Amino acid sequence: MAHTAKKSHQEVLEALLLFNEFLMRFSSTKREIWVPNIEGRERNGEHSYQLAMVAWFLNQTLALNLDLFRLIRYALVHDLHEVHAGDSPAFTKGAKRTKSAKAKKLLSEELAKDRLRKEWTKHFPDLIEAMDSYHAGEDEESRFIYALEKLIAVINVYQDDGRAWKKLRLSLEVLDSYKSHRVKRHDSVKALYEEMLVLLKAKPHLFNDS
Repeated sequence: MAHTAKKSHQEVLEALLLFNEFLMRFSSTKREIWVPNIEGRERNGEHSYQLAMVAWFLNQTLALNLDLFRLIRYALVHDLHEVHAGDSPAFTKGAKRTKSAKAKKLLSEELAKDRLRKEWTKHFPDLIEAMDSYHAGEDEESRFIYALEKLIAVINVYQDDGRAWKKLRLSLEVLDSYKSHRVKRHDSVKALYEEMLVLLKAKPHLFNDS
């Protein structure tokens, strides 16, 4: 874990005010998804909190013995770049994102991460270390969080009676073609996703709104 030189309370307060402003901007960033009991679209603060809580729940329920601190850190920082890049939806109406849109998204995200490094390496190096470690995907905890985020999005829309999928006129086939190889990053998440597919196939009304 990175450490910073001891600062005065005045210096810490100045940094805290900047960081809290940053957190409020991140927390209010809208995602391209609707979920139950939320006015308008889901926001990043809600999404990151949910991901952290579900990771904690599954780590204990499935006896995965993953490092809880890493799981929660990764869940909290995994989309941090979206404070600058915004959320880029995985789907357009009826289809997955085009290759050119995907390339544009990746470039935007890398520029946003570079900006975060410049902004926060001095004041909060642990934050940048966690972000970079998550995106490197070299430990099981990062792979678990990556896969779990994909599953949670499916669960949220399922429990919202398919509202986002209907708005996108999305088919189950298109959804599965995007999700299936991403949830494979962790076997436990993949197994849960396969159980979700059984539920989705039994409810075709969740898809293809006219």
